[in-house]
Amino acid sequence: MYGPRARLVPLVLVGLLVAGACGSQGSSTSTASGGPAPANVTVAYQPGIGYAALIVMKQQKVLEKQYPTTTFEWKILPGGSAIRDGVVAGQIQVGAGGVGPFLEGWDKGVGWKLLASLSEMDLWLVARDPAIQSLRDFKPAMKIGMPAPDSIQAIVLRKAAQEQLGNARALDDNVVAIAHPDGVQALASGQLAGHFTSPPFQNEAVQAGGHVVLRSFDQFGKSTFKKVLPMYEA
Repeated sequence: MYGPRARLVPLVLVGLLVAGACGSQGSSTSTASGGPAPANVTVAYQPGIGYAALIVMKQQKVLEKQYPTTTFEWKILPGGSAIRDGVVAGQIQVGAGGVGPFLEGWDKGVGWKLLASLSEMDLWLVARDPAIQSLRDFKPAMKIGMPAPDSIQAIVLRKAAQEQLGNARALDDNVVAIAHPDGVQALASGQLAGHFTSPPFQNEAVQAGGHVVLRSFDQFGKSTFKKVLPMYEA
């Protein structure tokens, strides 16, 4: 299922990420393993500052300078599920996403190997209605936006629902999948009762009059938000 590029790209990226994506010390036509550099590599990530390391690498063309014979395509996708599915399908060689989609794939037998952790961030569920102060205040018709039903936000919501409501899936029918930027607008217009997102979108929602109902750090402590993962055969 997974071609040789999926095996080589992690070796290309790991040294660069460890170095902080600060630049290149020359160029190469081979990987750290000594094999030829792949002709094409697709790197996918989502909107948000959690991907700052990859964004800096993209803007400074770190990979292009290090591997001038390789064509790098950078894709911005709306959620980790889309990135996970693209990696599994062989359309993406390196994907960056949250813990949720990674765990979903791992649970189903996907042979992930993690390359690096990108960020540690507290994720907020934000509401604008002052009557919503806890998960108990969300009625069946009230929609909660997040990237996907298997996102890290969904995992946090279910853990909190187990604690507050006695049922981890009590709010599953309230969840709607929506990209981070669109969710900010949907919350502001009243289409969403809550938006479970990430920086900087959650900060924008609070600045626009929202308030925090739930924090991921309160559920899991300080934890990794985003990670870079290549695809290996299991």
